[in-house]
Amino acid sequence: MLKLSLASYDWALRHLIAEGDTDLFPSPFEISALRHSWPTIRKQLADTDVTNYAWRGGRRFVVPKKMLAFRVATQLDPLDSLILAALMYKYGPALEAHRIPISERRVFSHRLGRSGDGRLYADRPSWHDFWERVDYPRLSWLMRRLTQVGAPGGLDFILSNIARLSPILGPVSRYIMAAVPNYNGDKNLIGAKILRALEYPIIKKSHYLQAILLDVIATLPELDHVDLVTARYGGSDPLVRREILRAAAIGARGDWLRDRKTEFRSMDPWLRRAFVSSSAALPEEEAHFWLQAVRDNLSPLEKVVASFAHKRKDLKLGEINITKL
Repeated sequence: MLKLSLASYDWALRHLIAEGDTDLFPSPFEISALRHSWPTIRKQLADTDVTNYAWRGGRRFVVPKKMLAFRVATQLDPLDSLILAALMYKYGPALEAHRIPISERRVFSHRLGRSGDGRLYADRPSWHDFWERVDYPRLSWLMRRLTQVGAPGGLDFILSNIARLSPILGPVSRYIMAAVPNYNGDKNLIGAKILRALEYPIIKKSHYLQAILLDVIATLPELDHVDLVTARYGGSDPLVRREILRAAAIGARGDWLRDRKTEFRSMDPWLRRAFVSSSAALPEEEAHFWLQAVRDNLSPLEKVVASFAHKRKDLKLGEINITKL
């Protein structure tokens, strides 16, 4: 039996908030939902025997690695990511202690630098020394630094070269989201440029790249163009539809979302959670009635998402045990 401490789970949540679950994918909105119910969830997790935990699995994308190379990448279920991060908090230092010392300058990779605010890696990983031979890691690092300050000066260049930056579109999208609030130009035009980028051949053929860009529109309502986004729903992969549902919600397209209710039971888990969250854009009483109708078929994480999205004190969702399937 292995139970992790409350401190491990508290750090794991801080890590997911600070750095997301990977540097390839948009940070799942479910992390904010877990944070909303954290006082209850953390106690359930601390009482969980990790050796018997039923891992839920993730979703897989084909992700650009270089301009002419690809790899398969997996985004874990948000709860799986949380528990994995808690395991790293507990065992990470012991694993790092068995690696080749940094002083030998023979390993070009991230080094553990666990911090109290949830940062996992050291500020200056040794692979910085490898940059004179690799361009995309350098650009990715630059995107992360610009994201920290939200500097909008690079937006026009980035949006004009999105196709060339597709191997690092994850960091690029996070930069766009951080920079747009500080941008003094026409934000509607930024939304138009993102939609135009969806038609570039390399992006049009990649569900992953489409989802990354649509996540930006689904996060920033000032970019607008929601009706053009929802028009893409019918011909899109479920990985992309998740972001379209979120865009419809942030654009208050309750009428359009109403027509999707009949599809709910056939949706995959990631799409279901997006619809549960987006149902908050329905008229309040309609949303409440629908949630009560599907309540017994909601997973624990879906109930957590519903509680976070709707924030109604009279929302009766039944018992929520986050560790049960």
